[in-house]
This record gives sequence, C-alpha cells and structure tokens, in this order.
Amino acid sequence: MDISFVVWGLGRSGGGGLRAIVEIVNRLSKKGNKVKILTLTDEQPWLSIQAEINRVELPYSLRLLDPLFKLRHKRRRTAEDVFHKSKFYSLLQADFAKIVAEAIPDCDISVATWYRTALPVFLSKKGIPFFFMQDFYEQIDNETHRKLFQETLTLPMHFITNSEYTRQLVLEQQPNATTKVVGAGVNTNVFYPRQKKLLEAGNCPTIMVIGRGEPYKRAEMAIQILNSLNGFMKIHANMVGWIPPKPEKNFEFTAFKYVTDVELARLYSSSDLFLFASETEGFALPPLEAMACGTPVAMTDCKGNREYAVNGYNCLLLQEESTERNAQQIAESIENKELLANLSRGGLQTASETTWDRVVERVTKAFSENTVY
Repeated sequence: MDISFVVWGLGRSGGGGLRAIVEIVNRLSKKGNKVKILTLTDEQPWLSIQAEINRVELPYSLRLLDPLFKLRHKRRRTAEDVFHKSKFYSLLQADFAKIVAEAIPDCDISVATWYRTALPVFLSKKGIPFFFMQDFYEQIDNETHRKLFQETLTLPMHFITNSEYTRQLVLEQQPNATTKVVGAGVNTNVFYPRQKKLLEAGNCPTIMVIGRGEPYKRAEMAIQILNSLNGFMKIHANMVGWIPPKPEKNFEFTAFKYVTDVELARLYSSSDLFLFASETEGFALPPLEAMACGTPVAMTDCKGNREYAVNGYNCLLLQEESTERNAQQIAESIENKELLANLSRGGLQTASETTWDRVVERVTKAFSENTVY
C-alpha cells in the first residue's frame, strides 16, 4: 500500500504521540508498504524515521515576507508559523486546509495524526482518509480549538484510536463512526531491564518522574507527592524533562533534561519505582516503558492507561485526592518487597504482550478492511 501520514512536526515536543506515529510508520515500511510523511515544520526528526519525509511548502504570496522573517528568527518561515502561531489563525483555517491538502501526495491511504491535520486529509481526496486519533480535550487550552476538535470528530473518515477512551470521544460526536482501537505499545528491544544502573543513590529508595509543562501532566502534583513521601522515608528522585520551579522540593534529586531512549531505559532500570501523575492521557506510554524495564509503577487513573493498567498486578493505582495519602500508599508499597516484586513481574508480562508489532497488525487490518470508501 501507498500510505501518507500528515504530522504537525517531528521534534521532541511531539512526545509519546509522535513516538506512536513513528513506530507505526517504521513497521509499515518494513512490511513493504510505501510510506511517506508530510510535516508542517522544519524541525529535525527527534526519532529515527524509515520513510520519505516531505514538508509543506508555502505559496509564493505567503513567502513574500520570508527575508524579514529569516533576518529576525534566523530561519525560514514554515506553515506552522503562518497557521498555528499567527494571531489570525481562526481566519486562516480554510487557506491552511487547502494548502496542506494540496501538498499531500497521491496515495492509497492518507492518515491524519492530529485534529489540526484531519480536515486537510479529508479535503485532499488523496486515498482513503483515516484519522489516527490520540487527542483529548485536556491537551487543548483554547476554546476555539476545542470546538474545532469536536467538529473534526464529525468528519466522515475512518478512525483508528490508541485506546477505548479516545474511541469513545469519537463516538460522542459521531455515534456511527467507523472506529477501531489499535492501541499503542513498547519497543522491548530498547526498553528492557538493565543490570548496570545509570547512577547510585545510596541506600534510600529512588523514585523516577518525567516532567512536562502542560497542566494535565500535573508535574506539580508529582512534586507534592514526592515531598510527602520524603516525610515518610528519605528518598532520591530521578527527574527527567521539565522540572516545575514550584513547589519547593524537600528531597534530593538528580535532573536530566534530554536523554536518549537507551539512557531513559537505564534510568527506569536504576529506579525503585516510577511515579506517573497525569490527569488525562490518550494511552500513557511512559508507565508501560517503565514496566518493560522491570520497574514497579505507581500511577493515577488517567483514562487511556486503562488499556493495560491493573491495580495490584502490574501497577499501584493512586486514586486518592490527597497527595499525602498517595504518598503513604507508595511508602507502604516500597516497604513491601514482595508486592514490588509482583508488580515488577506483572509489568514485564504486560509489556511483553503490548508491543508495536501487534499494534501494526491491527492498523494493517483496519486499512485492509476499509479499502473502499
């Protein structure tokens, strides 16, 4: 099959959603499909991509001010600069959709990967239109865009989703939509238990967190839990990514801003527990990666993780509103070595069954079942 994926950008800010796209693209390519990616930015790919990459070119009328833009920003202007960062983006939606639609190459199947790229894919008439839906409302901090997201879910497209939670968001807007949950997975060739730790924190338990600045990620809540936990027992934290300046931290920690996947796997393996405090996720990849590394996981019920999270089997689900009670629950679990060993075993088993190869099998089946639209 000739398949085109339309993505916003390929940089690190794409997070787990971009990782899912790339894992699927690479495996579809490996199976002999001709896969292309169309992106709106000039970012260098954060992850290794085994597909042809093309970029949306702005028409001449929108490139007239490029010399001034380049002088100020030291780079050329992209479609993202015009349509996403512009103060007039709501007035430019039609132009944006048309320009991106025309840039999509001829193909058998075209796949939108974000609500902002769904309308261009539908309007392009390039192959059968699909939407790989990983989005949710908490990701969008603009009321106009939330309405746009809702409208996107009413488009007559085929939807493949990363969880039952995101599938239900589609069905709320379009009850008769063609939907299929394909899930997400973990690359166990990269994420597996490492014997050699990346760092030693002494005799105190090491807790790992990954921080992002979006409010729904609740990085501040994770810090509050760690502060409370340090009141029950002395801890050390491995903190990856963005670290909120507040609240103050009363525990010792080591900060890691950017890490490779191999370093990330070693950090999971170097930690006694991985803490994940998100309010909402389409799927939640980091806890699954930690499980694949044999690290016990404590996490909130963030909806998308219901695809694999089983309390007491492969994780500790934190359901209390009180951060102190959550911290007490974690402290009791850390002291229960038998429980930690069971969570580790359950997590490893879950990760071995939740792979990207299985995801791609379901994606391929969804594509083949909808060859006529």
